[in-house]
Amino acid sequence: MPPQQSRAKSRPSSCKSNLSSDHDFPNVSVEVSYEALSVNEQALINEIAKAEHQLLNGQVDLAQATEQARTNVSSSATAAFLALFAKELTRVSVCIQSEERNQEYAVKALLTSMDIVTSNARGRLSRDSVRGFQQKAKLQAEGYIQLQRFAAECSDILTRVATYADSQLHTCCVDTLSVSANKRSLSSAFVVVLSDVYNAIREADNQGPGGDSKWVAPSSFERVTSKYWVSEDKLTELLLGAASEAPLLVYGCSGRLTSKADCQRIEGDKLWDTLATTISSVYFDSPDMKLYRDRIARLEGAQLLRARWYGKKPTGSKPVFLELKTHHEKWVNTKSVKERVNIREADMKHFLAHRKWTIADAQSIVLAANKDMGEEELCKAANLLLTMHKLVVRLDLRPCVRSAYSRAAFQSPKDNSLRLTIDRNITLIDETRTSSGSWCLPDDAVIGSDMARTVPYAVYEIKLAGSEMPASMQALLDSGVILDAAKFSKFLTGAAAFQGGKINVLPYWAEYDTFIPLFFGKPTAANDVATPVSMATSRNFPIATTQSTSSEQSLSKTNVTGTSPFGNCASSARSRESVTKIEQRIAPKKPARVEPKSYFANERTFIQWISAALLQVTVAVILLEFESQHPEYPLVSIGLLLCGCAAVIIAYALYAYHRRVRLLMSGEPYGYIDHTGPTFLGCSIFIGLLALLIIFMNQRDPENGGFWQENESRVLPPSIASPQIRPIPRQCILHQTNGISFLDKQPSDIAVDDGRGMFIVPTMSSIHGYDVSEAVTDEVTGENTKVLVDIPGSNFESLALVGDFIFALSSKEDSLTSELVALSWVSDSQLQEQQRWTLDTPRAQGIAYVPGVDGGKGKFYISGDKGADVATSERGFIDIYEHVEVGEPDLVSHSLNTKLLTRGLIDSKIATLQFFEDHLYVLHDHAHLVRVWNIETGVTTAEWTLPQGEQWDGMMLVRQEVEEASPSDRRLRGSVRGLSDVPDNTASTSLMLHLSAESPPEVWSFGVSEGNLPGSIVLPECAAATV
Repeated sequence: MPPQQSRAKSRPSSCKSNLSSDHDFPNVSVEVSYEALSVNEQALINEIAKAEHQLLNGQVDLAQATEQARTNVSSSATAAFLALFAKELTRVSVCIQSEERNQEYAVKALLTSMDIVTSNARGRLSRDSVRGFQQKAKLQAEGYIQLQRFAAECSDILTRVATYADSQLHTCCVDTLSVSANKRSLSSAFVVVLSDVYNAIREADNQGPGGDSKWVAPSSFERVTSKYWVSEDKLTELLLGAASEAPLLVYGCSGRLTSKADCQRIEGDKLWDTLATTISSVYFDSPDMKLYRDRIARLEGAQLLRARWYGKKPTGSKPVFLELKTHHEKWVNTKSVKERVNIREADMKHFLAHRKWTIADAQSIVLAANKDMGEEELCKAANLLLTMHKLVVRLDLRPCVRSAYSRAAFQSPKDNSLRLTIDRNITLIDETRTSSGSWCLPDDAVIGSDMARTVPYAVYEIKLAGSEMPASMQALLDSGVILDAAKFSKFLTGAAAFQGGKINVLPYWAEYDTFIPLFFGKPTAANDVATPVSMATSRNFPIATTQSTSSEQSLSKTNVTGTSPFGNCASSARSRESVTKIEQRIAPKKPARVEPKSYFANERTFIQWISAALLQVTVAVILLEFESQHPEYPLVSIGLLLCGCAAVIIAYALYAYHRRVRLLMSGEPYGYIDHTGPTFLGCSIFIGLLALLIIFMNQRDPENGGFWQENESRVLPPSIASPQIRPIPRQCILHQTNGISFLDKQPSDIAVDDGRGMFIVPTMSSIHGYDVSEAVTDEVTGENTKVLVDIPGSNFESLALVGDFIFALSSKEDSLTSELVALSWVSDSQLQEQQRWTLDTPRAQGIAYVPGVDGGKGKFYISGDKGADVATSERGFIDIYEHVEVGEPDLVSHSLNTKLLTRGLIDSKIATLQFFEDHLYVLHDHAHLVRVWNIETGVTTAEWTLPQGEQWDGMMLVRQEVEEASPSDRRLRGSVRGLSDVPDNTASTSLMLHLSAESPPEVWSFGVSEGNLPGSIVLPECAAATV
């Protein structure tokens, strides 16, 4: 099947990079769009199909022809496709190179523009100018990343087409494409110039130290290092991110890396060809791999010794840096540290000789390489060198493995708090088979191809000295540009790859597919003898080419004269299919170390099993307690069964605990999954809970046969109260609302008009009136309900009685405003709208009127709901509006402190408000409570819970006079204020609490008592009294 086609995302139709200078704000615009330049995949696929058709026809006609004739037919059939493929490859490559040059010139122009602006401003740029340059630099980086992604996408398309062509036409397009890719890759000069731009911005903004001084490596390091892998296709994006955090650091250089002359020419791959540091390290270990075993197990005090140099291998008096790394566990009050001292290369043989040294011997060797070193530094360095030499003698350390790579470092030369390094082309070389007279392999040594391996990724290290990871680096990790490589080690990798027969523990990354060739790769049977390779090649790091077996080298193609750059490669492609797969040598392997937390996790699992067993026992005891009440059920049998199950669970948990301990101690990677135990536990608990459910269902409705007998369908009338509220005359009164269908009722608030003797209840678009006589008598009567007013389109939520007017609050569900409607009495049974105001309070719910001082104008307190888009704890709020007379203009408002108002509530929605006896009562319907506030001081004076079982939306407290109240009357109607000081035959008062609920539509009255605190209420027992 032909490959699936892909299109580039959001690519306009041209390539363009322009620069125009403005001394205040350099206008560097980067418009990158590549749609017209992308690979014409469909045309290539069509040519493959056409060539395949010709090949098939040619094979049928020339079935008896010679091999040479068949070959000519094949070349003729594929010539058109090969020509088109070569054309597409050339066109895309030229475009990418052209755009790359444009972008490099653009960033250099930005650097030149910065120089001009800085010079004119005498080094003092404004904050706006600095931010402008920062934005331009960011745009340049994004444009270059987009170019890189376009190049990668084109490469993917061409590779997909080439693979398909090779499989269908037996060409060698994949190999040709690989050669072309190796010849040309994106230049790194852009990164160098952008690093200079960012460094100039940092200096101008005084946000970080500049890069003018030379960097000198410290002799001791105490930094936290994080390691990551990065693939080649993500390397440019990583380099640009690192350049934005710290300047590019070149050992031995200072100041800007891009001169004015450099800004006038294209520099090529400047970073890796010129500025990157070539680093070689030789790691030492004993014949029994003692250092490897300690390091991979991360034992306390594990050490690593290596010799390092920069550039070509030093000789004679040139320095070699000896470094000793010491690992310390977190529980040790010492940080892991890396110490280094440099000696002459000529003294390395003496250092590795198994001869005891004195401190004088160490001092003489250090002094030979550091003639200007002070006495204190000399003493410290000599002690360190002596420690290293003692380690060599004690463990019989010898060269084990060499690593060689190119390093790009980003760090301020004045500050070691942040250091970013990228190691590329990492080559590992076996140093154990050296036979030369040198202490390690020289650069011109000839080695076997099996003595060199290449790490499949570049390694990125972030070294911090107490600071946090830069935000841009965290973004790269989150986006997948870099991959976590915790504890990755070049030494462990190389030692495990070359000394697999001496070790039985491999690093964890040996299991990753990309590392399998490195660890388990092996020459084929045709090449048991290693092919000689020059170490001079290794120093430049294309060691990947030296890893080919002789069978693979035999596939190298010779140039064939012809019109197609692919030539006649069919035979080479067919021969590739016959190559025997390389057998992998799998070394014995165990986890490097079992962390203590693994044992702790096993113990916690055991404790959780015991907790589950105790739950079983608890359920069993409950069932046994019910046995006397329900002898008809086999509760004793079920309870004893559950106790037996609990015993089995405990025994099984103990067995599983010890089995996992053995697995952890033996290092087995399998056997930890348990299917039997959880299944048995779940079934046993299900049986117990099912038995409890049956019992509780029977207790809930024993008269109708409980759970086992099917009940007849019964519909409860809406007037029946919640099980927690019992209608009792004078204490808990449920008002009948005959005259209007329950479907037309949705009481959202309640108010009392004493003069007319009725409850006024808003419900949807109308306002109803109830007779209040039932609230003050012992009889439950069925009074009629009156419709006082009906205003279509309204949604009345709350009422406030002010003088002769009733102010009704109308809410709009999906609107950010509400309405306040003024109503007046036309008759004792009819209201009429007088005026309407629009309020800025969204989804208004409750209203309370607070009178002014000395009879002055008061204020409306109106609660609103911010809706489901905010957290439930922040929904409720209260706005305050100045009271106006009917006919006056709009209201003026301000708000209360919402955080104080809703503090401590999970759901702060406010259903209604009431100002009563100098306190503001706020009903939070979802929280099922009322808070009482002193609005003068802003202090909560009381908080009490509403009767359970209903969703209360309206509330009104009323104090009533009780004439010649007997003690029994007082108990029924509520406590009397000042009872102890007032004679029994005098007029007293009692409190009545009126509540309305929307669903089911009910109106209740409760005779309540006053608590000890101002505003506190005690509900009667019939209302499930709470304080």
